[in-house]
Amino acid sequence: MEQSGKKMIDNLQTAITKYPTSFSNWASSLLNQTIGINELAIVGKNYETVRERTIAKLYTQ
Repeated sequence: MEQSGKKMIDNLQTAITKYPTSFSNWASSLLNQTIGINELAIVGKNYETVRERTIAKLYTQ
């Protein structure tokens, strides 16, 4: 299923670039496919403190 989605995005790439507002969901998928998604899971007893410190560091740099 992932391969067929990739193929559909590849086939629509020109249209997505030319008419981005008409293909916003496809454009998001193309962006995720091209650049990827970075995800960080913070778990544990002090997750809220660690989350707040992490957010502060990420958005102050």
